[in-house]
Amino acid sequence: MAARFLAVVAAALLLVNPNLWAQPQPAGDPPGRVGRLSAIEGTVQQRTPDDSDWVAANLNYPVTTGFAVAPQDGGRAEIQVGSMALRVGPASELDVTDLGDRGTSLTLAQGELNLRVGQLASGERLEIVTPRGIMDILAAGQYHLDAGTTESPTRFEVFNGRAALQRDGGNTELARGQAALINPDNNLTTASAQPDPLDQWAFNRDRPAGPPASTASAPPPPLSAPPYVSP
Repeated sequence: MAARFLAVVAAALLLVNPNLWAQPQPAGDPPGRVGRLSAIEGTVQQRTPDDSDWVAANLNYPVTTGFAVAPQDGGRAEIQVGSMALRVGPASELDVTDLGDRGTSLTLAQGELNLRVGQLASGERLEIVTPRGIMDILAAGQYHLDAGTTESPTRFEVFNGRAALQRDGGNTELARGQAALINPDNNLTTASAQPDPLDQWAFNRDRPAGPPASTASAPPPPLSAPPYVSP
């Protein structure tokens, strides 16, 4: 009798308001942060989270977790995410592994990257994974990474700011003007940070508009740290 009564009540409720029985389908979580592909020079390809194929890059395309960009020989690209700017050099591949509210993880599969961080909140995580080590960004500043090859070292440079390098042989902290190189034999050596053409392109993009200036040895503009001076 009780079962029959419950069935009648359920049928009556369904007739009065069918939406009571329509449960909303869970939607996918929105992306934590969204950037954009803010500059393209030369031939650049992109790969989206929904497509495994590489296609021609589209200016201002939204960048979220799973996005990847790959400039070809002679090409360059820039991704902007808030105060952060990622400048990717020729013959490179940068994968956005995770772009969240409190953390960002990037993978530099090959080639080089210039990274400008305008601000880094307390507790915010920012890391760049390379074939031979992980660079943790510890402060606002400007940085350079080169993934290296089987014949050339992986290079981590700090123009402004502070970073920590994690690798199998231990951790190494880097401050302004310092660089660390992990050689193909996994030995680490230190050097001075030296801007290359990708860095000069990045520095020029960060400068306010004004009369043209020589870029032969121009340092990056000052951030929260003192300006970098080439040793």
